[in-house]
Amino acid sequence: MVRAFVFFILSCKKSRNIVETQVDLYYITGSETDKEALIYFFSILEEENEISEKRFMVTREITEPYAHLEERSTLTKLLTSQVNKNPLDIYNVHYLYLEAYAYMKEKAYKISALYFDIITKNYPDLIYKEIGEWEKAIEAYAQYIPYIGKTIIPQFLYTAFYTRQRVTFNNSSCDWTCKSPNALLTAIKSALYAENSTLMEYYQAKANFFVRLSPQDNDDSSMVSFDLSTFMDRNRIRYADTLNSALNADKAYLRTTAWDKAITTWYSYFKKIYFPSDPEIHEYWEWAGIYYGDEF
Repeated sequence: MVRAFVFFILSCKKSRNIVETQVDLYYITGSETDKEALIYFFSILEEENEISEKRFMVTREITEPYAHLEERSTLTKLLTSQVNKNPLDIYNVHYLYLEAYAYMKEKAYKISALYFDIITKNYPDLIYKEIGEWEKAIEAYAQYIPYIGKTIIPQFLYTAFYTRQRVTFNNSSCDWTCKSPNALLTAIKSALYAENSTLMEYYQAKANFFVRLSPQDNDDSSMVSFDLSTFMDRNRIRYADTLNSALNADKAYLRTTAWDKAITTWYSYFKKIYFPSDPEIHEYWEWAGIYYGDEF
């Protein structure tokens, strides 16, 4: 197996630490930011030999970039390794759940069912993510909000995005959400057909609705509010009959045209909501943003 010595420099206010760690390059993937984050967390994982809550939290942070990049084979290999190395780890149920979910996303339902069977027969309780302390987690997110833009946390990806999203979901009725992508599609198409910009804006996500040129653009500055009526009042917007959801079961896109002469085609981005602390909206769908252009 290919291994290499990797040096990662972590900058902070008071010191600059150089961490030397031996990392399996198989697990280092994604953008430069993703790679830096993975190297950082793997270095901590190597130092944390004993079964602990800290080890669990670090492993969870490692799995998030893989889920974001849809690197499911890498994710399952890592999780299997974790369970095999530490058979007495109390958090193995979490790792097994993630493996089951990853296989389910790959439509490997028989393999997924085996993992779920192991979980239900061997683990009476499932403690999921932030150790199940949802109220304390939301309080911590709320306390961080005033510092967004004033602090930098290089090892955590998209901190501001997730912080605002969780606090907004927790403090709102989330009435812009729909139970399924087709229900959301029907609502948006009805608003477009009626040329009702007010109804369109009602269905815009109230937590981090964005307008971007491409999915690779994750800059918080691109998360903006704008007046849809400016475009809808002077144009008859056309839309596709169905959603494009072939790439991912948790995402879907609606192609619309005739918005503006400069960039006539916009893709409305629908996504499944991940918010286990509120079962009322968990796995519902929302209109999360817009991508400009015919190629994105």
